[in-house]
Parts: sequence; structure tokens; C-alpha cells
Amino acid sequence: MNALSKEAEQQALTTLEKAIELVNGGETPDAAITKAANEAKLPAPLVQRIIEAYNTSRTLKHLKSAAPAERGASFPIARSENIFEALFPSNPETATKAAAYELHPSYLLNALPNGLMKVAEQHFDLPPMVDTPPAAYAPDPADVAKRVLDERNKLLVLHKQACDAYREMSFNLLSEIDKAAAYFRQTQPHDALDMVEKRAYSRYGDMAVNFMDMVVQAGGLADRRINVKRAAADELGRQDYVFDDTKAPYDNIAGAMFCTQQMLRLRKEAAAIISTVHEHAIAHMDSLPEPQVLDALDFFMPKEAKKDMPGFLEQDRPAKVKEVYSALKRENPGMPAEMKARIAARRGSSNPRKRKEGPPYKGKLVKAED
Repeated sequence: MNALSKEAEQQALTTLEKAIELVNGGETPDAAITKAANEAKLPAPLVQRIIEAYNTSRTLKHLKSAAPAERGASFPIARSENIFEALFPSNPETATKAAAYELHPSYLLNALPNGLMKVAEQHFDLPPMVDTPPAAYAPDPADVAKRVLDERNKLLVLHKQACDAYREMSFNLLSEIDKAAAYFRQTQPHDALDMVEKRAYSRYGDMAVNFMDMVVQAGGLADRRINVKRAAADELGRQDYVFDDTKAPYDNIAGAMFCTQQMLRLRKEAAAIISTVHEHAIAHMDSLPEPQVLDALDFFMPKEAKKDMPGFLEQDRPAKVKEVYSALKRENPGMPAEMKARIAARRGSSNPRKRKEGPPYKGKLVKAED
């Protein structure tokens, strides 16, 4: 904030004293400061300082003079928004407006759109533009198909990410198995195999049993279990052993248990995502290619229900589709039934886009029976 000059400071002090006299005479702080500042023709920055000075002095006086029990009571202060609106109005009455109103009283109605609209509402009853709201436009099938494919691709990306993470965890698990097997292949390992197995079983339970079986198989350690009772099945294996899982081979066991838990979680996530993919395909079967819809139906349809379904030629399909299917069945007896159904549905379709030819069948050619 810039410092005031001596002249401005004296002018502000005089105006403030005048405002205080008006307040003591019974006027409100807003009215008093407005009147005093208007008479002195003060600019806006100086008015703001007067407001701040008045409020500060009024607050200090209240705290000093009021009894302790009354210091929390409210008292009137100056409101800058009210004072500035009175001194510097946002929509001032100018000489041009006054002269125009003298010439034509409706000038102000034309100058103020809100006023004009109020007058129009009072004198005119405008009819509605249409009798009924217009019907919504039918969505473009190409746009709908693009949106559906984008949604499906996003789900497939999530499924691929889950599968990649699962694959990475499986590699980490194999690495931990190799490290643990290398520990026991040493000439003199620090801890015996049966003791490590008991400790692992005491902490991780049945998951440790499977891990130790894979370690024994990877390291060729089956001979160390000859004529020895299985450590994990031993009652001692259920005791609570205390050991340092930051050193080999216990750090490898801990890492393998972590990888196993993550693999179980990722497999559930991948299964849930692929189920969502097929549910999405069934919900939007009109916008997706036929193979994707058939895959979704195969995913959810039980094998018993598939056996009870009528044959392709017995189903309610166009004659052209059945004709193509019969030709494929006659000329390519080794072709899978699902592939014949897809080719027939595509070639016999009335939609020219679906009649697009794919690559030739690569199955073994056999001579048709007479």
C-alpha cells in the first residue's frame, strides 16, 4: 500500500473526525462515512482507508470500555460494499440518460433489456414455438459402434495388464525356487532341509508345502527325504518357529509366498475382467462383430445347454445361410462346425459389409463321399 502524502493524510483525518461526529449524533457508520466522504470528494482508495481506520478504532474502543462480560457482544461497523455502492454506483444516473428520458420516456426500457422483457411479458402472451418437443435424433450406428469398441478395447487393455503382471510374478516365483534350490545344493548348507521345511510350514502353512515340493524337484533333493518322515506333515511343523526371514533361504521362501499371493489376486482380477468383456459384448451385440458376440455366448453358455441346442440347419436362419453351410459341410468335412457356422452367416448375410471374404481354409483336403 502506497504511503499517503501529508495533504491526503490530513484530508482523511478530517473526514474521519467528521464521520465520528455524525455517528455520535445518531447516524449509522455507513451513512456517516458516506456523507463525510461525499462532501470531501475523496477518491476510492482514501475512502477504503477511512473505513479501515474507523472499524479499527471502534473495535479498540469497545474492547477497552466494555465490561468483561460484554466484550463478546456485537456492535455496528462500517461496510465497505454499502459505502462504495452509495459513493460510486455500479449503474450511475448520467446526464445523457436524463436528457434522453426527457425526449422519450421509453428510452430507459430500450436501454435495459431486463425492463424491456418485463414490459413484453405484461403486454404479450407469446405462443409456444412447437406443439410438442422434437424427438431425439437417432444415434449414428457408426458412432455407437466406435464407442462400444473403444469400451471393449479399454477392458482388454486391463485384462492384458493383469495377465502381464501375473506372468511377471510367475517368473519371480520360479526365480525364488531356483535360488532356494541352489542354497540346498551347496556342499554344506547352513540349515538342513527338514528344519527349513518345518519353519516354512509353521509360518506359511500349506502354501509352503507346495513351494518346498517345487524346490526339491528343481534341486534334485529327493534323496534327502529317503527314510525321513515328511517334515511338513510332522507335528513339529505346526510349532511356532522363530527365524530370520531376511537371510537365505528364508528370504526366498518369503518372496515366493508374496508372489503366490499376488498371482492368486491377479488371476481373480483377470477372470473378472474377461467376464466383464463378455458381458459387455452381450449387452452391445448389435454393435460388435459376430465372432466377438459368439465368443461371449460360448463363455456363458454351459456345455449341457450347447448339447441340447438344435443343429445349425434346424435353426431359424435364412435359406441362403443354410445353403452355404450345407456346401461347406459337403466340401470340407474336416472343418470345425463353429467355423462353418461363422462363414455361412457371413456369406449368406444381406449386409454387404458382412460378406467380406476371409483367408482360405487351411485344413486338410479330403475327398467327399458320394
